Amino acid sequence: MVLIPLKRKLQNSPPEPQSNTPSSPPSTQSPNVKKAKPSSLPSPSSTLPKLGMIELNGTLLSPSVSLSTSTLTELGLFYLDGQSKCPTLVVGTHKIKGRRVGLKKGMLVCRKMGGEGGKGGGGGLAEVKGGVEIVGVIEEKFLFDSYPKTIMRTKER
Repeated sequence: MVLIPLKRKLQNSPPEPQSNTPSSPPSTQSPNVKKAKPSSLPSPSSTLPKLGMIELNGTLLSPSVSLSTSTLTELGLFYLDGQSKCPTLVVGTHKIKGRRVGLKKGMLVCRKMGGEGGKGGGGGLAEVKGGVEIVGVIEEKFLFDSYPKTIMRTKER
């Protein structure tokens, strides 16, 4: 899974339409009863950074023989192309156009916090003594499910 930080403003949801019918008759409400205030806790999507997920259909072959978790491998160049903001991915000599898809349910991205067990391993409950830290929320993905175009490059002599 590849995560991309999205740089966009958080939009507040539009206010709910007011109905003309009261929820309860005014005669049953006492003047001494206070209405409950909405929760003062911020919603997770307004405080956590927005991340995007890239979904590829196919197989990625790594140039290195062994993939270890300590080395990072660059996938390619990702950008939003033109006025339509079409997601485009360039991997080696292949250019793939994709589309932006909203997720029905958001996903949280978590990271293990320090604790016994070092740098991972089995991932069992005994190992996660430090807990987890929520890094961000994914609300949309970039889906690349079409065939790539081949980019022809010439070598300079």
